[in-house]
Amino acid sequence: MLIQCNECGSKNTVITEDREFIRCLECGNTEG
Repeated sequence: MLIQCNECGSKNTVITEDREFIRCLECGNTEG
């Protein structure tokens, strides 16, 4: 699932199925 990163605005943020790990592929932000 992709959501918009609140750090860089990219929609490359990946949420795993258990939704416990969030990481932006663009800037590496892990805070969602």
